[in-house]
Amino acid sequence: MPSAATHAAALRLALRALLPLLAPGSAYAEGTPRPGALRYASGELKALLLQGYLRTSPPEGVLVRNQMYLEKVVEVNTPQQTFTIQYWSRSYWKDPRLAWNATEWPGVLDINFQQDEVWQPDEYIYETAALRENPSVTVVYPDGSAYRTVPRVSTLGCRMQMKKFPFDSQVCGITIGSIGYAQNVMDFLPRQMAPGSHPQLLWNLTNGTTVEYPFLPIDYMYFAQNAEFLITRIMLEAESVMYACCPHPYPVIRITFTFRRSSLTYVSGIVLPLIIITLVSHFGMLMGSLSGSRTGLGITAMLTTSSIYLVASASIPKTGEWTLIGRMVCALFPCSVPSCVLL
Repeated sequence: MPSAATHAAALRLALRALLPLLAPGSAYAEGTPRPGALRYASGELKALLLQGYLRTSPPEGVLVRNQMYLEKVVEVNTPQQTFTIQYWSRSYWKDPRLAWNATEWPGVLDINFQQDEVWQPDEYIYETAALRENPSVTVVYPDGSAYRTVPRVSTLGCRMQMKKFPFDSQVCGITIGSIGYAQNVMDFLPRQMAPGSHPQLLWNLTNGTTVEYPFLPIDYMYFAQNAEFLITRIMLEAESVMYACCPHPYPVIRITFTFRRSSLTYVSGIVLPLIIITLVSHFGMLMGSLSGSRTGLGITAMLTTSSIYLVASASIPKTGEWTLIGRMVCALFPCSVPSCVLL
């Protein structure tokens, strides 16, 4: 019969066998670093990579690929000659100074750097009138490939043509480029676009034409159209521009948006009421000259036309050009009260 000492020894062996299964992190396979160990390893590697790193100096011969993830057109302000877009600016480049040997650091697949820790491209939209953006994080992979995305809301200037208002279409171009790095220091191209390529038609809602790339220079997968202005076409091209200030060219990306105004509100709220009240006022001429209704109709037509004119004046862009609706208002206003002339 086994003694008490034998039972105790057997219990100790059983507990020793079960202890690894009961210990925290026992679900991880052997040789797989635990989360705490990974955090420590990535922090140690990050500190090692930043030793002697100069974040104000770009990598030698760096090529930056840019992609715009377009969310929505917030506003197209024709009186102020601006439009506002909400988007994410994505940048891709390679920094060999931040590369590491993945076999020496198992489990560390990427490292996040704050925007003040490593070098980042300084791409900027030259037509910017106002800008709101959040701090960014740069993700670096073992081979030194870096990726950054920045959410932005930009208000951009645009020279708009208003002669056909409210049946107008506006063509607004933006220029994206570096502020301080010429092409001999940093090259700048759209994502998945070859150097020296011709303008590319990315999106055309009119006939449904799109250019298919593995990664589009402009990502509009979840784009939401504006209620008043619809984007009907997006054109993109990359080129090098010489400025009078500098001996080297600067690489830029030009994006051209074509906006078409939805004119239903203006037709139903201004054009049709003007036409109807003009026709109604002409019926006053069919009434007798001594009819009191003729006078009341003329006064009503004049007051209604004045009210429509006040609404139209608030909607018509403040521009030096004669617009289509402006000509209509000026033409129909005196014609809408012919019976008042005979009062």
